Amino acid sequence: MSGRQRIMLLALAGIWGSSFMFNEIALRELTPQTAITLRIALGTLALGAYLLVTRRSVRPLGRYIGPLALMGALNTTLPFFLIVWGQQYIDSGLAAILNASAPIFTALVAIAFVHEQRATGLRLAGIMLGFVGIVALVGFEPTGNDRAVVGSLAVVAAALFYSAGALYAGRRFTGLTPDLVAFGTLAWGTIFALPFGVSGAGSLGWESWGGHHIHRGAPPAGADHPKKGQVAVAGAPPPHHATHHHP
Repeated sequence: MSGRQRIMLLALAGIWGSSFMFNEIALRELTPQTAITLRIALGTLALGAYLLVTRRSVRPLGRYIGPLALMGALNTTLPFFLIVWGQQYIDSGLAAILNASAPIFTALVAIAFVHEQRATGLRLAGIMLGFVGIVALVGFEPTGNDRAVVGSLAVVAAALFYSAGALYAGRRFTGLTPDLVAFGTLAWGTIFALPFGVSGAGSLGWESWGGHHIHRGAPPAGADHPKKGQVAVAGAPPPHHATHHHP
């Protein structure tokens, strides 16, 4: 891993990791679907402004409409919703730890579908040990109620979607630059999330609105760009290493 990739990884960990705290702020006054709609939409606007200022053409996205729509649904809208919904029942610290299971799922999915990235030997043993740790965390959640278990499982499911998306993006978008992949994915995510976000929208309190302005645009735009950049430059697994830094 080069020095540039390490810097991108640390930036991603810092920006993305703090989103769990801001999720808790948003959930004080917003429904999960409205929170994730604001998050994705503001991220799309921020990246769109970046592309406009840098005079980047979005025409190459036309050749990837289907794959980008799939990524927008399964790697953005759905996992974002699962995490925020789950955080209604678990605290941000546990959510961050459970989301750190993404590298484990990346390796497990790769065993079945990506032959060149299969784990063997000690690496496979480490993956299985990590999986046992996830099961232990979900099964022995401190609050000990059924909703907390379901919330924990929702965050774990989001990590699985992230893992599958990282492997898919690393193989499918070799002809696109990372910023275009991020913008296309977020744009489709906004389209999918908007109807649900509007239906669940209520009055926004200043604290929650401020939390979104400060951070809702930052994780998708600020973190999705380096995340897709690391997928493009270094392959699928490295972006998910960030989940081991942010909890």
